Amino acid sequence: MRVKSTLAWIAGAALDRVRTTWTGRIVAGVLVLALVAGVGGGVWWKMQQVPDGAALAVGDRVVTVTDLDDRVQTLRALYGVQPPVEDPVKMDGFRRDAAKAVALSMVLEDRATELGVGVADAKVRQTLDQYITQQLGNGPGARDDFVKVLGNVGTTRTR
Repeated sequence: MRVKSTLAWIAGAALDRVRTTWTGRIVAGVLVLALVAGVGGGVWWKMQQVPDGAALAVGDRVVTVTDLDDRVQTLRALYGVQPPVEDPVKMDGFRRDAAKAVALSMVLEDRATELGVGVADAKVRQTLDQYITQQLGNGPGARDDFVKVLGNVGTTRTR
């Protein structure tokens, strides 16, 4: 019983000093701020994490690693983009850059939707026709070749 009363007396004396001295108040304030910052930082950090299997998240939309790989395949089919598979450091940088590009396109897409900005279907069709002509030549066979190229790398015209 004696130990409890001694500890209670020490704790009571310490609390009295905190309440009655400027130094005590400052120390208590710093401790409270440190505790709040630590808890707030932990909550913020946890909220910034993406789920397992996800490459990135924009708002409430999550892009999985598989979805990102599909986007890279589309870039490869359309523009000849080749991932640097031999060098792990360069591959990591490439994947990070691809994820940034996908995230940016998602943000721009959202903003365009908010502002009501769009592209007419006729303009999209015209641009696609110009691209096919530049890459594969003119004529009905070029469009079929384009669809085959997309299919060979695992993508479609809608991606």
